[in-house]
Amino acid sequence: MRISSIPEFLEDADTIACMTGSIAENYYGVPGKIKEDVLKYIPDYMLKVINELYEKKKVKMFLK
Repeated sequence: MRISSIPEFLEDADTIACMTGSIAENYYGVPGKIKEDVLKYIPDYMLKVINELYEKKKVKMFLK
């Protein structure tokens, strides 16, 4: 990697973190306590959309 490309890479750190988290969730799953805590903060309308997307893709459900 060139030194000049490092700032470009760092600007995408949040995107890379989101992608890494999604892959890790699918591979490792999410511990029950963490799942319970997260679900308290997600509004119902968002849970509905998330569940629909997971069902459409037929991947392991995080929120069920």
